[in-house]
This record gives sequence, C-alpha cells and structure tokens, in this order.
Amino acid sequence: MARDRSNIVFEEYDIKLNGNDVGYLKMNTTAITLGMKYRMVDDSAQFQGLVAASKSGAAPEISIEIYETKFPKVFNEIAGNQLYAIVDGTKLAWGIGSDKLDMFDETMEFIAHPTGVDADDFSNDIMFWSVFADLSAVQIVGNRDGARSMVIPLKVLPNDTASSTMTYGLFGDHSAVESAPDQVFITTERLSRAPHKHQSAMTLTSSRVVKVYAHAAYHTNSTNTGALNEAGNITSVEFTFNIDGIADATTWAVGDYFKMDSEIFQIASKVAVSATEITATCTRGMFGTTQATHNDDAVATKLSNVYVIPVSRRATWASSSTGDLTVGDSNASENKGLMTWVADGSSNVTATVLAVASPNLVVTTTT
Repeated sequence: MARDRSNIVFEEYDIKLNGNDVGYLKMNTTAITLGMKYRMVDDSAQFQGLVAASKSGAAPEISIEIYETKFPKVFNEIAGNQLYAIVDGTKLAWGIGSDKLDMFDETMEFIAHPTGVDADDFSNDIMFWSVFADLSAVQIVGNRDGARSMVIPLKVLPNDTASSTMTYGLFGDHSAVESAPDQVFITTERLSRAPHKHQSAMTLTSSRVVKVYAHAAYHTNSTNTGALNEAGNITSVEFTFNIDGIADATTWAVGDYFKMDSEIFQIASKVAVSATEITATCTRGMFGTTQATHNDDAVATKLSNVYVIPVSRRATWASSSTGDLTVGDSNASENKGLMTWVADGSSNVTATVLAVASPNLVVTTTT
C-alpha cells in the first residue's frame, strides 16, 4: 500500500446525542475505543505466545470532556433519568439515588461529526446506535485558570434490530443503505489490490487447501464521457487506443476507470493527442467484467465514486460440482471461500452478494 498524504486527517469532532449538540468540548480529549473482543489460544505446549485467535464480539467505549457543564444541560440532556430532578420553584436539584433503572431505556444515538464540515456531509462521521452516560466514572474538573470541565464516559449497547455486521454502529456515511454491488469478483488476495482482476482459473491438488476471497465493486457513471476513435473496432486483446470527444482531456488521468459497453477499463498510461483526445493504454476486464470487442464511436464513460471492499464473509459461496470440490460457506466455521479437493475433475466456484454473482472461478482438481 503506497503512502498517500491525502489520507492524513486533521479533525476535531462535534458530538450529538439524540440530535442535541453537547456543545463546547475540550480540545484533544474525545476518545473512541472500538473494544473488539477476541478468543485466543496463547498457552499451547508447542509454541510460546499466541497461536490462534477468533473475533468474538465488541465492547466499544467513548469518552468526551465537555465545557458546557451547567447542571440543567448535563443532567437533563445527557444523564436523563439516572438522576432524579427536584423542582422547588426556581430551585433545582438532582438526586443521586439507588433506584434500579434499565439502561436500554436511557440510550441515545451518538454521532461524532467533524468540526467545520457541512452538516449534511456524513462521509467522516462516527455513529453508534445506542449509548448511555456512565455516571459511575464521571469526573468534574475544576480549573482555577480556565473553565470547569466534565469528563463523561459513554457506554455503547448493541442494537438488536440491526444486522450483526453493524450491531453497534457505523463509520462513515450513516445514511447509506447497503445496496447490491455493481460487480463481485474473486481473487487469491484477502484485500484486492489494483488492477482488481478476477481470478478466472486455477488448479487445486489433493494435497492443498486453498482459500479465495470475494470483493465487491461499487461505482457511479459520471457525466464525463468520450468515444472510441479507432477505425473499425478494437478486439478483446487490444490495450492501446484513442478516445476523443472528451470535454477536457486533462480530466482523464492514469488510474481512472471508465466503462465501455459492459466492460470496465483502468488507464495505465495516457498521452494527450489534443485538448479533447487521448491515447490510452489500459488494463482491461476490471472487477470481473469481460474483455470484449468494441466498435468505433462506442461511448466511454468515466466512473466516479469507485470503491472496492472485501465481502467474503457476507458472500454466499457455491461449487458447481461438490463431488470434485467443496467451498466453505460458514462464518461460524470460519471457512468462507475455503476450497477443498474431493476428486479429480473440475468445478466452477462463485461468490454471490445481494443477488450479484461473480464470474466463475474454474478450478481444475487433480492429484
């Protein structure tokens, strides 16, 4: 993975609980702990140290330090019914008692939104479905030279109605609804790397067990288009050709993806022919699309919002000939994509996500 300064993020957060802004926060104090839980084997007689681990759950925790510490705001908006409010005319008090309370009834939606970012830009938000203020560990901090602050830990509870893949919350745009990918493809790499090509065939011997991985590609068609400028057509194995009719050829760059008919290309190199035309050398058949013949003047549409994400665990795996090869399809057994030889022959392995199936991975099984 190459270094990229654009991935460095300079952010503080605004915090909302059930849509209410908690107000001014002390700088550099907001902390979110994912709290992933693992079952581990580290007492093997054969090895010293960790030999196996399995993710078993999560227990996220949050800590914020607020400056807006007047009791009505803190206790009414954050503590809720954990404290008993007493109203005596203009006098207010909050009782600390021993009465029982189901904290599920006191949970609030938590959103951390980057300070200064447009309110409707959720791309770098952190959202938890259900949190409550852990008053057992609240610290009220006086400050002779500044304002009083209050450190408030927040516990995160699971949302039983959410998918098991997002029981506690989401990083990123929490308004996103999982949609079917544009393509699903299979590789031998756990994390797909450019050029994101589907593994179309391989051989599996009886002495090996091989795991393959599924990836989903998402993208949208931009309004930035051009047209193939080649006499006649290009065949499925031609990689360099001209695209003209582009409004601004400088907007087509190395690494960009475009679609022509149903095939997706990635630009490996380019030469500007004019302000509206380029000669592009491309990697073809991206994301499992099929390399094909394309006619002159075929529309080339630049793709935007291109994402490739691992989907092995959410995919449904299948083998067309289980008498020759089996492929695991159980998260509980941690065997998704695990291919096992059964007999000499051949089988097509596929991964399907939300009714979108990968192309076949043709596996020849042999002793």
